[in-house]
Amino acid sequence: MAIDRFPLVIDQRSELEINSGQLVIRNKKDITHIPIQLIQIMIMASPCHFSSSLLQKLAASGIVVVILPTRGSQEVAWVSPGLSTRWPIRQRQYLYRNHPHMAWLWVEKKIQAQQHVLKLLGEPVEKLEQIRPPETLMLEKILGIEGAATRYYFDRLAKHVPPQWAFAQRNRRPPRDPFNALLSLTYTLFTTEAIKVAHGFGFDPWVGFLHKPYPARPALALDAIEPVRPLIDLWCLALTQQLDTKAHFYQEDSKVLLNKAGRSIYFSNWARDRQDWHNGKSTIQCLYALRCWSNVNSVLSS
Repeated sequence: MAIDRFPLVIDQRSELEINSGQLVIRNKKDITHIPIQLIQIMIMASPCHFSSSLLQKLAASGIVVVILPTRGSQEVAWVSPGLSTRWPIRQRQYLYRNHPHMAWLWVEKKIQAQQHVLKLLGEPVEKLEQIRPPETLMLEKILGIEGAATRYYFDRLAKHVPPQWAFAQRNRRPPRDPFNALLSLTYTLFTTEAIKVAHGFGFDPWVGFLHKPYPARPALALDAIEPVRPLIDLWCLALTQQLDTKAHFYQEDSKVLLNKAGRSIYFSNWARDRQDWHNGKSTIQCLYALRCWSNVNSVLSS
């Protein structure tokens, strides 16, 4: 298991460089030096100026970088390390890409997690408990089951989101209300950590079993966060007690984003809570501990 180093969040306009093994961050207020071996992932939440060699050096040190959009039309961008030398496992991964049996592993665990969260909220789960894998495992049928389960789940979850958050259903690209903005951002941060976990297991994070390949989409990392999405939702629900929809968000075109004051509250809570995310495990430890990985390894090794 990889060492659980800390995440670095850069949330003000800065200039970045690497000097003598340290990341140097310059902004209007000060200059900060951070040894790069202490950084696990790096989150750029504000515009930064840097050279391409900086990204190369970070990637060579095993650091996953996520660049969050600062304008409504921009997309999330990830820069990850090169693939490991474990070619045989990746070769089998490529052969099984979008394989229905492998896809069901992630969906089944996600539905179980949805049941867990709804039970905590006092909501009925019988409809989810009755879900079974399709008689003929086909990716389209699996996606249909996952979609129906998720719609039911969010219908129930929406009842617990404060009314002023105007949350009725899951929407994205762009998120059109404050709660969806929280969900999208937190899913992105987990995807960033899942990229690192996939590398740790020797997989290619850009080729998935459930999510289809798409440019700039880390499909396997998105697979890996499916079973933890309901816990993310629960965390975001708790965070609504600390954030104000008017004071901490702004709208640009049809997209809703956290403003600087909101991001300060958000990242402070995330940096603290990710250290003890669930059952005494950090976020990345929870991702490493997913049983889906052992199931995937078992299938690929057979």
